[in-house]
Amino acid sequence: MSCDIFIDIYPLKKFPDVRDTFEKLCVLVEERRTNYGENSESNETSGINVTDQDESIEVKNYFYTIINKQKKLFRDKLREDDKLLEIEQKELQEKYNIKEYEVKELEAKLEKENLTFFSKAQIY
Repeated sequence: MSCDIFIDIYPLKKFPDVRDTFEKLCVLVEERRTNYGENSESNETSGINVTDQDESIEVKNYFYTIINKQKKLFRDKLREDDKLLEIEQKELQEKYNIKEYEVKELEAKLEKENLTFFSKAQIY
């Protein structure tokens, strides 16, 4: 099975480190499959010793490390976006309050002008 179908998955496109690590892991899995039962020390494609358990664990740990780093970056970005949205919401609320005050002032001014107009109209 080739891992090519997974390369177009959004997170793998978005995060090149994850994609590269995923590709290495796919190569390792493919080598494990093709060398299963054989006593091959390494494969030329990846240079990873597929029969060495420590090296396999190292590849897996590297993969997990990269994914965890990307998750942390993603979480940090979401927190930053959330803070920016809070700031924007406060600014919009302040602008709304200012406009609401201006509307009330204009309504009061209009009411005063209407009263002045009607009082002048009654005099004449």
